[in-house]
Amino acid sequence: MKAVVFDLVGKFAHFRKFYTNSSSLSYLIPPRTTLQGVCAAILGYERDTYYEKLSKERFSLTVTIKSTIRRIMQTVNYISIKNENDIYKYTEHTQIPFEILCGDDEIRYRVYASHKDEEINLKLYSMIKDNQTELPLYMGCAPFSCVTEFVGFFDLYKKEPNQSIELHTPLNIKEIEGKSLDFSQELSLIKERMPADFTKERSCCEVNSYIYEETGKPVYVKLKSPYYQVDSNESENIIFM
Repeated sequence: MKAVVFDLVGKFAHFRKFYTNSSSLSYLIPPRTTLQGVCAAILGYERDTYYEKLSKERFSLTVTIKSTIRRIMQTVNYISIKNENDIYKYTEHTQIPFEILCGDDEIRYRVYASHKDEEINLKLYSMIKDNQTELPLYMGCAPFSCVTEFVGFFDLYKKEPNQSIELHTPLNIKEIEGKSLDFSQELSLIKERMPADFTKERSCCEVNSYIYEETGKPVYVKLKSPYYQVDSNESENIIFM
């Protein structure tokens, strides 16, 4: 099993929490569904055409934080649309709190992607390695463009969960064995509910609670299911979202 590993880099980001209403709050990391969309744009898949092809059963994805990330709140002035005519002749506005992610210089995430179809895997590898994309890339929404930086095309070694390990990626709480999560370190852990997959009608079919460290530090934990070791200089342990 091989994975395409690349960095997603931009100045700002916003990954809207699916359950927010009157204010637009953001996840600190891109959910799996956002990563799915990024890879679809690189491969040139049009909107609403790739949900089965890049489903969780076929396409494994996860991410780590590789930069300092801060949250700021801004108020965005939206057009108030109450009926179809307001689209063409609007008279009212509505102001919505909008949470934006930023960094000291940039926001950087490391993405791990592996498709069961070797042809798709190789195309993704080739596109990112050559710094190409079929469609524009965004950090969650259109104002926040981003680029990819190729890291490697690495072998993944499947490991059995027979002891506590240093895990570098977000962890589905369902995968934690008992009370094995180590809280003795100086960590700032975040727990968030995020969408994991779409149906072909673009409705969310799976939502999971994930734990991760907000500065990108690994956590020590024993897992219920196998994990993967990335055959790179950093030898990171990952589990897919």
